[in-house]
Amino acid sequence: MKTMETVRNFSRDAFLFAPTLFALLLMTTGVLRGRRPKANREITDNGCSKRSISMKSPFLLVAIVLFIAIFTTLAAAISPEEIKANLDKIPAADPVATNPPQLIDAMKGVHPRLLFTTKEIAALKKQISGDPLLKKAYEGTIAWANITQVPSGPKPPIVMDDGSALVKSYSQAPAMAYAYALDRSPAIKKKIEDTLTAMLNQPYWAAVKELDSSMGGACNMMMVALLYDAIYTDLAPALRNQMAAKILLHARRLYYLGHKELSIMPYRYWTNDPQPNHRWYRDMGLAACLLAVADEKDLNTGYLIQELKNEMDFIIKWYPPDGDCHEGAGYQSFGYTAIATACAMMDRNLGTDYLKKSGLKNAWTQQIYYWVPGRLSDISWGDDQNSPSANYGHNDASFFLGPQLSRDKQAQAMLLMRLSKNSVPDKKGKKPLLPWTMLTFYDPTVGQGDYKALIPYRIFPDMGAASMRDSWENDAVVFTFKCGPIGGYKLNEYRMATLENGKPHSINIAHDDADANEFALAVGNGFAFHPGVYSTSPRGTSEHSTLTVDDIGQANEFPWWTPPLDTADFRQFANSIINDLIRMMVQATITRPIFNFLSGFIGLSPVSSTGALSPGGTSIFGGNASLSGMPLAGVPRMHGGGVAHDEMLAILQEGERVVPKRMAGSLGHTIATTIQINVTGQQGGGGDKDGQKLGSEIATIVQAEFDKNLDRHLQPGGKLNRGMGY
Repeated sequence: MKTMETVRNFSRDAFLFAPTLFALLLMTTGVLRGRRPKANREITDNGCSKRSISMKSPFLLVAIVLFIAIFTTLAAAISPEEIKANLDKIPAADPVATNPPQLIDAMKGVHPRLLFTTKEIAALKKQISGDPLLKKAYEGTIAWANITQVPSGPKPPIVMDDGSALVKSYSQAPAMAYAYALDRSPAIKKKIEDTLTAMLNQPYWAAVKELDSSMGGACNMMMVALLYDAIYTDLAPALRNQMAAKILLHARRLYYLGHKELSIMPYRYWTNDPQPNHRWYRDMGLAACLLAVADEKDLNTGYLIQELKNEMDFIIKWYPPDGDCHEGAGYQSFGYTAIATACAMMDRNLGTDYLKKSGLKNAWTQQIYYWVPGRLSDISWGDDQNSPSANYGHNDASFFLGPQLSRDKQAQAMLLMRLSKNSVPDKKGKKPLLPWTMLTFYDPTVGQGDYKALIPYRIFPDMGAASMRDSWENDAVVFTFKCGPIGGYKLNEYRMATLENGKPHSINIAHDDADANEFALAVGNGFAFHPGVYSTSPRGTSEHSTLTVDDIGQANEFPWWTPPLDTADFRQFANSIINDLIRMMVQATITRPIFNFLSGFIGLSPVSSTGALSPGGTSIFGGNASLSGMPLAGVPRMHGGGVAHDEMLAILQEGERVVPKRMAGSLGHTIATTIQINVTGQQGGGGDKDGQKLGSEIATIVQAEFDKNLDRHLQPGGKLNRGMGY
């Protein structure tokens, strides 16, 4: 995924600053006046929602001005004066470390060691010969090693932009390390030596505004360190010594200019908190470089390794225990490989236990529970395109780390099923090459269970989110709901515990949306209620299936990147105000109608206001209860099957499932439901009775609007009705 955070570096040059400021002023004016661009939706055949901005919108001008200002800033090369000003910030020597972390005995004087040892490679070769999937991963790795090109020219693309480095240095080049370790190919050896020599001759590994401290620079650091480590014993002594000194040089630049914030670039977008994926890439590059040269003679690495461990302790302390990502499943995939790889290298070489004791082992669950098999897409909150994709890359394979650590056979089976579905042949019938990360994270000794036995629902406490489905097959009905604080509880805990000048600490929520209480529904290969898309339209509350009041979105709504929070504690916003308001809405007006509606699809029993379930039904929470006294006691029995257009609810017996086969894959329509609530009369109040009264009023409106929308789309000619084949 290509990110936009990296380009938000506002230039100090007047001709760049002026249009940026002008655009921000226009945008601020529009927000204050309650304006937002209108999104025109066009439903495509595959169920995606195409959105375009109306040409009449004043925000179109804003978008153009911002685009020009931002991308001109990105393209501007760093000047010699700026380079000198940055390098002058770096101290000539590091402080003396009194008791720095040491390599474990098994790794002292050993190369390779970062991701594998010679002994581990020998064991891997035996596994490859007896495991068909590992054999495909080996073949893919060799192919990627042959595809990878040696950096060339005075300023190769990998040192000029993040995108090139992410692809060439990070997703492709590490394959050369595995290829050489497995085959000892002279051609691969020559390519590695040429790559190291080319990088030795490059004065800067990130010749951009973030001099040698950008995400791309960190990817280049990872590449060089891994190749150096893999070929260490076969390098000429002179080149080996030169490379070791060069690697340490770039580790110092990244640490001082980046982590210590000594760079002259004014915007600190990735150092604000412990969870930005941009930070994790830097940590991976720093860990690879320092651990590769940790015991080199005449190199002083003690202080930096101590600071590296402090950094990783900090990251893991604030990593959510359930392994979720507040930016969504798409950005979780983008950042997970970097932090997982950094932790793996630390655990292997310094003896830490980051992987086993952190939520990293649970991260696979967000990928799976927010995935729609029939669409091959996510159904995620945050900045996620949620569009069909049949690609399987190095970031996807890293989630095999979960079952590698937990030894969970069902998790392994599910990830293998996902790999199989995403490995779609191209027009020539050729399947995509498996990435090098399969050799790093996939462990065939875990075994394979039955993916169908995986529990079809899961709660994600950090985000206040839930996902549930009736099966893991292509015709699955998938429902998701999210009601936690923006950024998640763990990040907000950090925000409130780490004060800046007496105020809550700034956190990076650039890829979160103002979408509290959003729900989404997928059926087969289509969305009935769309979870939203990434940056193709303004990211206000109205772009999600949730609530607005007086045409005003939720707190922290913004039409482009979500801005930092103010001084409010959003955990309390989620926990106290919503106690009276949202509990009533969810239990009385959203959860019950949705679950009763879903009962016709999934076989879930109708839910009453007390949470009772009809006999014989399947409760996602477990347990059955009597139907006696329920307001839904008169719902028609549909034991003969089918869902008629004039009946929204049904009572089913155990084992019954009313999903016609013709429906699977046919619901190629999207319904976006934003419920507008108009508040009139006296404003204010705050007591329990006021909250309950307002909650009751909102509940009534929500119930009516939801029923109206649902009924309209179930009528003949409606989108849900058409999707069912009637």
